[in-house]
Amino acid sequence: MTSTDEVSGKGRAPAVGVQEVPVHEFGPRQDPRRRDLTDTVQHVLASRGIVELERDAVIGGHLVDLLFTSLDGNTAVLVDTGPHPAVTRHDTSA
Repeated sequence: MTSTDEVSGKGRAPAVGVQEVPVHEFGPRQDPRRRDLTDTVQHVLASRGIVELERDAVIGGHLVDLLFTSLDGNTAVLVDTGPHPAVTRHDTSA
């Protein structure tokens, strides 16, 4: 194999059964409802003097929306946006 073959990948067997692994993208979450609710929680915490917090923190391998420390210790916050707007509830009054 020549150095050109090494760069181009020629002479290699094609990968079989290879799947892409999802990679966590750091930064604010893309769901606008979740981001807006997290903003609101952050503003409420700031109004109570809690200004040092981390958004989209990873705790034990799990992603949380907010992580803050107060006199009581560390608190992880998961924001629940509720059911998807397209979800309908069945009428059980009949």
